[in-house]
Amino acid sequence: PYDITTFPATDPVAAALGAKPLDAETSLNYSVGAVMHFGTVSLTIDAYQINIDDRIVLSENLTDAVVRNYLQSLGFIGVGGGRFFLNGVDTETQGVDVVLNWPVDMGSAGRFDFTLAANFNQTDVTKVPPPSEALGEIYDPATPPPLFGRLNTLAFEEGTPSDKFVATLNWDLRSFGATLRATRYGETLNPGTSEALDFVLDPAVLLDIEARWDITEKVRVAVGADNVLDEYPD
Repeated sequence: PYDITTFPATDPVAAALGAKPLDAETSLNYSVGAVMHFGTVSLTIDAYQINIDDRIVLSENLTDAVVRNYLQSLGFIGVGGGRFFLNGVDTETQGVDVVLNWPVDMGSAGRFDFTLAANFNQTDVTKVPPPSEALGEIYDPATPPPLFGRLNTLAFEEGTPSDKFVATLNWDLRSFGATLRATRYGETLNPGTSEALDFVLDPAVLLDIEARWDITEKVRVAVGADNVLDEYPD
């Protein structure tokens, strides 16, 4: 039962490692968009930028021998280290969403809606918190352990796909309907403790299908499968 504004500094181990009371994150968002119509076809384009300052993140795992000995000297026997929430990470995300929709009425064959969507985005970590002042006193001042280092930074910048494409076909005929959707996620990086241990996850396509029947105006039965081809990351 911690107050988020005081935790983790109220936790004795976290405080010993340099934790301080948390502040609220702040953000500034910009966006601009346009909608265009070409007969029955519509095209929507939205561009955005999201700046977040003082993000609340988890620190690195502080578990080396220097930290363990330091904690034991303070009376924390058996504690092998720790990590804690902290402020101080600033990020900038820029992206574009594009959606193309084309409805087609085939009369007795029903209505088909074709939708193509794409997202392109990039997140950059523009600021990281300085090393812990508390730990700076027990380490070589030239090589203090980072509170937010390479692994965490890469997880923010490359841990999610920078592009995503979705193609959807939706069919409706009176009380019957079906949806077929293919989603392609771009490559991501699973960062290791060094560049040699980084692992790139290749792009993957997931296929979802669904069939439905409106028994009444208030009752619908649907059956389908997500990821019907059973795709998994590398």
